[in-house]
Amino acid sequence: LDNTFAKLQKKNDVFKPKVPVLTSGPITAQIGMKEGLEGGEKFEVLEMVLNKDGKVEYKVVGKAAVDKKIVWDNRYGAGEEGEIQKDADGNVITSTIFKGSKKIQPGMLLKLKK
Repeated sequence: LDNTFAKLQKKNDVFKPKVPVLTSGPITAQIGMKEGLEGGEKFEVLEMVLNKDGKVEYKVVGKAAVDKKIVWDNRYGAGEEGEIQKDADGNVITSTIFKGSKKIQPGMLLKLKK
């Protein structure tokens, strides 16, 4: 079921995942294998801006790519039976790491590109 949703998200702009940036050093977000990430996918970085009318707009301010080394395994049943995903230093992985500009700040949105 997760794979079906991931394919739908990649093909249709309306369904593309949009997730907030959690940290900026390194850039992390809680999105992972359940959403079809494998490493290397490209994302637009969006910043919320209020226009003169008081309406919210999202402006593209940068780009980010999924780090191929650390993609969070958030699929159903992952981490059960003692198989907790850890990085090279032995830390538990709870989000995916991205490579991108140092201008990217927590709270900005990441949106999957085609």
